[in-house]
Amino acid sequence: MKNISYIKFAIIAVLLITGLASCKKFLDVDPKDSVSDTQTIFDKASAETAVRGLYRGLSADGYYGVSFVSIGYLGGDNVQWTGSQSIVQQFIDHNVKSDNATVSSIWLAIYTTINRANYIIAKLPEVNDATLTDAYK
Repeated sequence: MKNISYIKFAIIAVLLITGLASCKKFLDVDPKDSVSDTQTIFDKASAETAVRGLYRGLSADGYYGVSFVSIGYLGGDNVQWTGSQSIVQQFIDHNVKSDNATVSSIWLAIYTTINRANYIIAKLPEVNDATLTDAYK
């Protein structure tokens, strides 16, 4: 009986070792949802695309698209809120909590846009494209 369990253990161990060793190529796959840093900004067209993405961040809902602008109205007397959302009511009452989701989304949108701008500023000097002038850089 001990021989049978020893043989089963040996077979399982050999299969595990071979299975784990053979999966190396399968596990070393480049991610499909992202690109490498060298493939982001490399010529004038990709630089212009990056700048358009930067401006798109300014119009996001969490930034100048909706939230950032609309919360300014809520604290004044120009708007009367008839809804029931407690998050919005905090702005009306001038008692905004630190865990307010609207404030969090605004800060996230702001810092995402700043991060995009910093990335573009860092990558543009590395671009070797004759059509990309120094004024654009």
